[in-house]
Amino acid sequence: MKKNALLVTTLLYPIGEGQDLFHTIDSAHAVVPHLSRGGVRSMLHLLVKRGVLASESLNAVSRFYLTSAGKEELIAQFPALDVVWETYSGEWHCIVFQDAPESDPQFRYLRSQVLKENALQLSRGVYVIPGAFSQEFLRTCQKLYGDAVALFTATSWDWGLERSVVTRNYALSDLATAYSGISREISLLLAKKKENNDLTNRQKQQFVSVYDRFRDLLCEDRGVVAHYYPKAVTARQLLQLFQQFFFDTFTNI
Repeated sequence: MKKNALLVTTLLYPIGEGQDLFHTIDSAHAVVPHLSRGGVRSMLHLLVKRGVLASESLNAVSRFYLTSAGKEELIAQFPALDVVWETYSGEWHCIVFQDAPESDPQFRYLRSQVLKENALQLSRGVYVIPGAFSQEFLRTCQKLYGDAVALFTATSWDWGLERSVVTRNYALSDLATAYSGISREISLLLAKKKENNDLTNRQKQQFVSVYDRFRDLLCEDRGVVAHYYPKAVTARQLLQLFQQFFFDTFTNI
C-alpha cells in the first residue's frame, strides 16, 4: 500500500479486544487532510476493491472496516504490529546460502528478498531474523532455491554479543527514544482534550504530524524493542494511544 493508504488503514488495525474501528470519509480525510475529499473517497473505494477494506452503510453514511486480508497486509508492511511480539522470547530464523542455482548464480534476487525482510547479515551468505521469515519469503526459497539454501530456527543466541549486534543494526535505542517522545506528545494531547473537551485546529494538525512520524518509525521497527528494552513503550501500545485519541476526536457515529 502507498503511504496515504497506510496512514488511513493502520488506525484500523485492532490492538484491544472488542474494538469496533471504522472510518467514514470524514474521519479518513482527517488523517490525510492534504488530499481532497474526492481523492479520499476514491482511495477508500479502491481499498475495498482490493479487499483491504470492507464497507457498509449505516444511517446513509458509509463505514469502512479493515478485512482479514488487510490485517495481513499491514503485518507484512509493519511487523511490529503483530501480537506475537508480546510473547516473543528470543527465537531466531536463520538462512545460509549454499550452492547457487544456475537461474541465480550470484543469489542476487534472493539477497534482495532477504533485505526486504530486514534480516541481519552475520557473515557472507548468513542472515538471521527475529521470529521467522515471512511465508511469502519461505515460498520463494522453496520454489526457486530448493537445496541451494539451508533454513533453521534457533531458540536462543548463546554467544556472539547478541545484544550489541541486534540493538545496533536495528537501531533499537533510537526507536525506543523516539517512541517515548511520541508517547509524551500524544498523552499531552489527550490531557488537553480531557481538560477542554475539544482541540484547536492547530492541535489536530499536531496529531496528524505526530502520527505521520509514527508511521515512518514503524517502517524501521522489526518488533523486538520490548524484548531488549522491556520498559520501553512499544509500537502496539502507541497505536492504541493514537486510536484512543483519534476515534474520540474525529468520529461522531
